[in-house]
Amino acid sequence: RDVIRRYKRLLKLTKRGATMTKAFRKEGVSRNAVAQLAPIAELYFADRVQFNSISFTPGKLAEFAEKCREHIVGDVKKKVLSMKIKGSLLPFCLNK
Repeated sequence: RDVIRRYKRLLKLTKRGATMTKAFRKEGVSRNAVAQLAPIAELYFADRVQFNSISFTPGKLAEFAEKCREHIVGDVKKKVLSMKIKGSLLPFCLNK
């Protein structure tokens, strides 16, 4: 849940006009760390049911992010892309 909370704070800062770089600095996180874990927040906001169906193993955050990334396909991927365009999600690329 900390990942989602941090993502929300970053999103709020960027909506208020801060650049992503400034938002990351203010929160004390690197862009790469946020980008690596972004699929967790993206799936959480785009499809809560699918998000809740994924099991989380404590201490394995990167693996959980990868599981979330694997679930962002089809309609969910379209929704995530749409949310990014509208500014409801941070504009990280979904190439992986």
